[in-house]
Amino acid sequence: MENKDFLSDLKTGVKDIGKSVGGFFKDAFSGDTTDVNFPTDIYKTAEKYVIEMELAGVIKTDVSIKIQEQTLMISGKKVNISEIKNEQYQQRSRRFGDFMRSFDLPLNIQLEGIKAKFDNGVLAIAFPLISNEEDGNLKVNIE
Repeated sequence: MENKDFLSDLKTGVKDIGKSVGGFFKDAFSGDTTDVNFPTDIYKTAEKYVIEMELAGVIKTDVSIKIQEQTLMISGKKVNISEIKNEQYQQRSRRFGDFMRSFDLPLNIQLEGIKAKFDNGVLAIAFPLISNEEDGNLKVNIE
């Protein structure tokens, strides 16, 4: 019983550390995820933000990208295509099932110009930046 409590406490501690460290690296994007997690890179160039997410084993048609209220939501399904019956796994670390990941989008992007590409198991989404001339503010003329 003590060993089970120790492992449970250790697992909780590792999750808490992960949340703390993850919060340290928040910049323009922050996000939430479900249990099926995929490695994700986010970077910025002079013209755009880019999110690249490895979706190994996921089919393009099983991925959905939506934006709602300045939140990007990437969801889909990773299907187990293994035909092994009566599995007696010695180790199993691959996960299958539905997934969802969300990111709070920065305000300095053009929502109309977003482009997504899925190639070799990597989903890349590019968000063009609002140029300095169009800073996202609406100018109201006074009559």
